Amino acid sequence: MAILATNAFETYGKTLEDLEVVPVNEAAAAVVAIKAAASGKKVLVMAVGLTMRAAGTLSFRLIDNTVITGPMEFVEGGGFALANTGVPHFFSTTGGGLELSIGVSGADGFVTILEVQP
Repeated sequence: MAILATNAFETYGKTLEDLEVVPVNEAAAAVVAIKAAASGKKVLVMAVGLTMRAAGTLSFRLIDNTVITGPMEFVEGGGFALANTGVPHFFSTTGGGLELSIGVSGADGFVTILEVQP
């Protein structure tokens, strides 16, 4: 996966209004579709804020189960946040959708994405 180290808004001619905030509100282990695959489109993860309802794992992956982050282990009430800096934290392949896998327990929060045409 290539690294995108430039401002995504400038690179793709997008604005803050183009951001999509996907809520996460899962009471138990689940796979959450963040964005379905779209031909010729790439999903950039611009910001994340997630907390766990109980001890468990979180991982981001493509819809075809290709691992992006690998499982991250959290204690009950634990979580993490990634601020929107304009540079994506990670992204899908072109034409690939994005999922959040929640293992063992539930999770709450959001994932902010930007869908672009590379």
